[in-house]
Amino acid sequence: MFTLKLIRKRPTRSLLTALQIGLGVWIIALVLSMNFQGTNILDGLGSLAKIYVAEATTETTTTILPPGSSRATYTFDDLTVLHESEHIENAFLYSTFGWWHDYILIDGSVYRVSSGANSSPGYVAATNLRLVEGHFFTEIDQKQRSQVILISDHIKERVFPNQSALGKTIVLKHERTNQDFAYEIIGVYEPQPPLLNYWVRNAQFIIPLGNQASSDQWLYHDVFIKSKPGQVYEAGADAQDLLAHRASERMETRIAYFKDYDEVFRSSIQSASLFLGVLAFISVLVSGIGVLSILLVSVVERTKEIGLRRSLGASRISIIGLIQSECLIWVGLGSALGLVAAHFTAEKVSSLLAQSFDLAMFGTIWGLHPRAALISVVLALGSGFLFGLYPAFLAANMPAVEALREH
Repeated sequence: MFTLKLIRKRPTRSLLTALQIGLGVWIIALVLSMNFQGTNILDGLGSLAKIYVAEATTETTTTILPPGSSRATYTFDDLTVLHESEHIENAFLYSTFGWWHDYILIDGSVYRVSSGANSSPGYVAATNLRLVEGHFFTEIDQKQRSQVILISDHIKERVFPNQSALGKTIVLKHERTNQDFAYEIIGVYEPQPPLLNYWVRNAQFIIPLGNQASSDQWLYHDVFIKSKPGQVYEAGADAQDLLAHRASERMETRIAYFKDYDEVFRSSIQSASLFLGVLAFISVLVSGIGVLSILLVSVVERTKEIGLRRSLGASRISIIGLIQSECLIWVGLGSALGLVAAHFTAEKVSSLLAQSFDLAMFGTIWGLHPRAALISVVLALGSGFLFGLYPAFLAANMPAVEALREH
């Protein structure tokens, strides 16, 4: 109650104290969120592997760029074969071949797009593709050759601004054959992280493999697997054996693991987190000093109260708890302000930081991570407790007679 009265009595000082603590929580939450988000992306993609066929005499080179398309072709039956492995969680075919410089036709207007893709239903689950609205096509859609399509949010904002794209009709106008194919939009998705583009090329629209407008079976060069957690190398070995028959003479089936190439990306995250962590540490230190200052002032203002409590038999522990509870109120208010600010600014600020530290490859999915919010509050409470010990012990050891005499 004393603290609440103090807030009403000195609103400016109280606001500055809460903002000082909130600033520290805000910075910590943003830094940790960026770290956790980036690490989670890499962990999610770490179960991916690409199966390809190359010349047996070609040596594997150490590079962050995976190999290109396979020298062999794959079919839907190969996906069924891959699921026989107990280590493989998902498998999908994906191809952008034949979809360069195509056109889409909507309400009589023609729009040119850079590329489209054909894929099997497992693509969305394996790559954690984020849907803005709607849903991805299913195996039933694929088997029935349903005329359905998913478009990127970029196309959606361009041709369907401020309205839902679901249920609308879009016509693919193939440049090479000059044929038109009508499709119903069933979903809108966000572009995948750029770091995945070397493996699965980004596209502005996706239709089911085997559809009328998609490539023929012989064009299915790229097959991917997603392993069960922690079993990517076992899954790769199984896939290599199960699809060995696809390699012709002087060829061999190989596996490229995303996990083998993500060390560079993790180093980028760690470097940025280390630099920003220093700023976060400074902000925590400054916030702690702010808590120390406000509590020292509070102890002086509550000298008479503390002396009266001591004279009536209050223990030192109760006095320490009294001051620390006040500290908890300040930290709680500051943490709430910091988390609210982080919630509304995390995506924009983190995206700017990602561009500044060459982390744009992770895409624009940055936001406030729940674990980052929890850790930032815990750190704020911990620093508040430590910096509040000195004022608390100062108040607890204050002689009652002298405290009452001063007033």
